[in-house]
Amino acid sequence: MSDVDIDRLIKQSKGYLDSIRADMDPQVTTLVHRYICVLLSANIDQCIQLIFAEFARARGSDEIHRFVSRTYRRGTNYNADKIVQELNSFNPKWIEKLDLARWANVG
Repeated sequence: MSDVDIDRLIKQSKGYLDSIRADMDPQVTTLVHRYICVLLSANIDQCIQLIFAEFARARGSDEIHRFVSRTYRRGTNYNADKIVQELNSFNPKWIEKLDLARWANVG
C-alpha cells in the first residue's frame, strides 16, 4: 500500500470539504455538498482498493496479488455491508478490530 497515495486521497478529501464557504449561496452549497459526497465515495473506494492490494502483495503470492489488484481495480460503491463482506473474505477478525459491523445494516 502506498501510504503516499492514501495520504494524498485524505488531503484531497479534506480539500473538498474546505472548499465550502459560509458566504456561498444555499442552493450552490447544496449542490456542492452532493458533488463532494460523490468525490469522497470515490476516494474511499480507492483507499479500500489500495489497502487490499497491498495486503495481498505483502502477504500473498504474485498470483494472489494480481487477482486482488484486478478484483478491486475499480471501486464498487462500497457501503458498510459491502465493506464488512469484503473484510470477512480476508479475515473475519478484521471486522471486530475495525468495529464496522455495528454500522452494517444502518439505513
